Amino acid sequence: MNEEKPTVLHFTRVRSKGDSTYYDPQTDIRAIFPTAAKVTLDILMETTKDESLKKEYEYLAKCYHILQIRAAEDPTSLLQQAMDFANAINKVRPSVRAVWQTIMISLLNCLYLLFTRRDVKTDGKAIKGMLNTAQEAALLQQLPKDKQEIIYAAFNDVVEQYDEEPVTDPNGKVVCEETEQIMENIKDLASIFIAHEGDGSWHSLAAACDAFFKSPDAEKLTDEQQIAVALAYPDYQTPYLTVEKTDE
Repeated sequence: MNEEKPTVLHFTRVRSKGDSTYYDPQTDIRAIFPTAAKVTLDILMETTKDESLKKEYEYLAKCYHILQIRAAEDPTSLLQQAMDFANAINKVRPSVRAVWQTIMISLLNCLYLLFTRRDVKTDGKAIKGMLNTAQEAALLQQLPKDKQEIIYAAFNDVVEQYDEEPVTDPNGKVVCEETEQIMENIKDLASIFIAHEGDGSWHSLAAACDAFFKSPDAEKLTDEQQIAVALAYPDYQTPYLTVEKTDE
């Protein structure tokens, strides 16, 4: 019996490399934090009946996905990326943001307690050092704005020593949800078609792709070329991470 082929295919932007894993990957913040963010937003979207709330939670989920992609692929300074993400999620209502962050912190606290109870005898010194650093960051938020800026500037000077040649993946990848087809090097493919005169930043390249995708010239491209242009540079201003391809 022949299986029916899907009439609509969904191509979704993903990170192009798998994360390197630590010897104890289940306690790695790179695995825990994204999982906590996704799980809490999924729960909120599933449990709310308010459509306006659901849309704001969906927007937060897209913002977090874009943060993950940019962290791996965008050579912009990490401090700037953190600020861009903060500005993006500030567009939702404070009450919506507070609900998400409260639930996520509760989940992270439970995981923290679990792993600390397990490891405190062997890793006590390392855990104490991390807690001290976290406490200093929390105290910093209580300082006046001008004092914070002085400390952030000093911190940025230190970070730049390690951020001059950021290690990023320049290519990008898309996966089709229905067929599991993988498209790689989509940024290279998109660069052939976009006319770009900006500063080469992620934002300007995203704007160039968006402008081209909306132009009549985009209709002359193949499906793969259109998908590459649409998803090469997901940005907070246009947080689109999936495109649909139909038989038409």
